[in-house]
Amino acid sequence: MIGTTKSRHSKKRIILLAKVLVCNGSLHQGEIESGGRQCTCIALVFLTLNDIPKSVQEVDNTLHKGTTTYQSLARNDNVYLLITDFPDRVSIENEIFDLIVRNSISGMLLQEFDHLDSLTFKLDSAVEQYFDMAPTCFPTTGNNPGYTIGINKIDEHYYVMDYHSRDDKGLSSPLG
Repeated sequence: MIGTTKSRHSKKRIILLAKVLVCNGSLHQGEIESGGRQCTCIALVFLTLNDIPKSVQEVDNTLHKGTTTYQSLARNDNVYLLITDFPDRVSIENEIFDLIVRNSISGMLLQEFDHLDSLTFKLDSAVEQYFDMAPTCFPTTGNNPGYTIGINKIDEHYYVMDYHSRDDKGLSSPLG
């Protein structure tokens, strides 16, 4: 560990490990209005605005902007939005974005070989293939409900936004 800073509030921290920067927000998506259903829209905001949050406040702002986007796109607060539910054009922060949704690629965590006949790949192969096509992606893991995060590749760096509730070990928590 190169350095650690921690405020009086245990949820707010920035940790620098080798070349990995982790920046936590002061809350997670389950703690605010529309809680727990707006993850694809938060990822959309993160990936379209292209601002990499570097502080607790910036992470929180991305969470709130994504929630506002969810509320403008969802027909009601009880639905999960899929990437395919996004319109072709979306307005975020008074800026218009044209969205291009590519076919999904299945990456399997425990799979040892790529299976071209069934279009399932090892996780690392799927990620590599996707970033050969586009600089951003929306990985979704799990089911019922699934968890969607945003990954942005800029130069040779990967920036990940995950706004779900995590426990002390970084594992998902049922709280959102």
